[in-house]
Amino acid sequence: MKVKKAKKGFSPTKLTLSVAAALAAIGSAPAIVLAADSAPTAATAASAPTAATTDKLEEIMITARRDSERLQDVPVSVQVVSGAALQKMSINSVEEVSKLAPGLTLVNAGANAVVVLRGVTWQPGSGTPATPIYFNEVPFDPGHTIVSMYDMEQIEVLRGPQGTTRGAPSISGAVTMTTKRPDLRKFGGYAQTSVGQGGHNDFQGAVNFPIINRELAVRLATNMEESEYNRVKSVNSSVKPSVKEGNLRATMLWQPTDALSFEAMYSHRRTTTRFFDQVAGPGSPGSPGGFAPLTGLTPPQKANFNGPALSVADRAGVQDQPYNIPVVDDLLTINASWEVLGHLLSYNYGGQYNRSPTSVNSLDKLNMIPGFEPLQLTTNAGMPKWKSNELRLSSMPDPGQRFNYDLGWFQKKSSGILNVTQPNYLSGAFGNPINAVPGAITTPNQNYVLGSSSDISIGQEFTSLYGNIRFHISDPDEVSFGLAQVRDRNPVSLKVSTGGTLNAYGIPLPSAALCPFVIPTSTASLNYPPPGVVCDIPIAVGSHNSFQPEISTSVSDLLYNFSLSHKFSDDLLSYFTTGTSFRSGLAAINNPGLPADLTQPKPEKATSYELGVKSSIGDKLRINAAVFQLDYKNQLTTFEGIPYFNTTAGNVAQTSIAFYRNIDAQVRGLELSIAANPIQHLTLG
Repeated sequence: MKVKKAKKGFSPTKLTLSVAAALAAIGSAPAIVLAADSAPTAATAASAPTAATTDKLEEIMITARRDSERLQDVPVSVQVVSGAALQKMSINSVEEVSKLAPGLTLVNAGANAVVVLRGVTWQPGSGTPATPIYFNEVPFDPGHTIVSMYDMEQIEVLRGPQGTTRGAPSISGAVTMTTKRPDLRKFGGYAQTSVGQGGHNDFQGAVNFPIINRELAVRLATNMEESEYNRVKSVNSSVKPSVKEGNLRATMLWQPTDALSFEAMYSHRRTTTRFFDQVAGPGSPGSPGGFAPLTGLTPPQKANFNGPALSVADRAGVQDQPYNIPVVDDLLTINASWEVLGHLLSYNYGGQYNRSPTSVNSLDKLNMIPGFEPLQLTTNAGMPKWKSNELRLSSMPDPGQRFNYDLGWFQKKSSGILNVTQPNYLSGAFGNPINAVPGAITTPNQNYVLGSSSDISIGQEFTSLYGNIRFHISDPDEVSFGLAQVRDRNPVSLKVSTGGTLNAYGIPLPSAALCPFVIPTSTASLNYPPPGVVCDIPIAVGSHNSFQPEISTSVSDLLYNFSLSHKFSDDLLSYFTTGTSFRSGLAAINNPGLPADLTQPKPEKATSYELGVKSSIGDKLRINAAVFQLDYKNQLTTFEGIPYFNTTAGNVAQTSIAFYRNIDAQVRGLELSIAANPIQHLTLG
């Protein structure tokens, strides 16, 4: 059978039920109605027009340059998805966000999350994300932020070079996600549920509590979701594929004065995913078996011993046990700001806490061993450490001020040890190697099972010192220039511990006594007596141990970003931007027998060029367009599964998922965004 991955981005047809909740006070007190949140902010107004303004396009406010500005005034290609739009269309998965932001692909796959923007793909094995995902101004690991969407304020897709405005560098862009802030004045909230095909159920809601009027408030939000995941069921298991997720988020906002603001958000998530790999094909044809003088009886193999013939339309697998991936993690963000002496001093902190229990991966996707499932166990050795800090000083915008600047310092530190335990079934584990037939024996002979335990240690120490200057040469002309000095250190090490076992060889010899003469150190097998001669080679405990000492190459670079824009009128803006980016790669672990110059890729460098125009025709039509080119030098590119000669073991091996090499590449593209409001109550995009 051929393994075929089922699509995970199944989009069910949803029935959205908006529920207006009310709380009745005790006794004769008046009823308190849980309102549909307070009036929309400037950021959400574009997607939540009032009855009086539905005959025209609303202004969209963005924070692409860390200031609140009109979308049409910013010389940056930006696409905005408001929280109101997400709630209105019952979008609660990141995969569906991609529908509203063409060119952006987000795949929620935990540790294997995928991000694609402007044709540039990021996967975890390459190290530093190529497209940072900011959550409340903190660039968390994508696997912890590309999850369910609920109670969101706004999502901005920033295209083009990043790194001189925000701490994490990127050449293709960045995605910023902002959760709803507590309202300091009004008590309110909402509740919403959706049901759909594929066993999909989703509930989300929030409650806002002002504690001290106009000074202190708390917002509690939750999301509970379940579905049949990829809907692939196994013909050899009664377990049904499913994903169940629960989220709880608490946000506190304290504004003791107009100049001071403190916001803290803590999010807790629990997810359990069980699924099978889809397969398709005619199955095993079987064999009649027979008797041979030297090898003895070969048992027959029945047709379709590992599963029936399956088509793609069957959406079925043949595994005995599913993958079982539990995730328990917490995110903490702290955002503080202080307006002082015409400046804004801000601080952003992020903490990531991964408390996930052991994940179980099934290794027998084709069910070659019916009734038995070899498993790979993955767990964290202790809780991984992850934190980031950013301190930023910015001049306050002033209509009469032609000169603005900001300076910032960003630091991110992470470390952790991942333990992977996996059995390796050697020759003899499932029968006599001379006449063994797949599927005939389902209980492995433990004498031929090599147990291995791998500790994979990966860390990062990243720092950035950045600054930007914006100068209004005249009212219509603006020049901006930014620099960032970045330094990146990624310590990586690998330790593999193995047990003791035997490895069986079936050899056409007249006598078992000849085993040590033909294969040194071997002896005649006690587990597989004649007919046929089987020689066992003992493998001592720790004989396959390996240790890759820590590789910690520190690299640094100076990045720049330049932008020139001209406003022909309030409704027409043209701009040109160029910038550079830098990304160091991880040392390739679990590739024994490769020379050091092949396991450590060079840093990736890139330069971006973009020419764009933003135009508005009255208040009914908005057209934004941009052309861009990305030039990559030493782009980090995966080369998993490449055969090579292992000089340590003396055999042919394949490169691991962590094996990345460098290539030069170029990306060119055109982006066009149109929004129109031709008639009242109708908006097209």
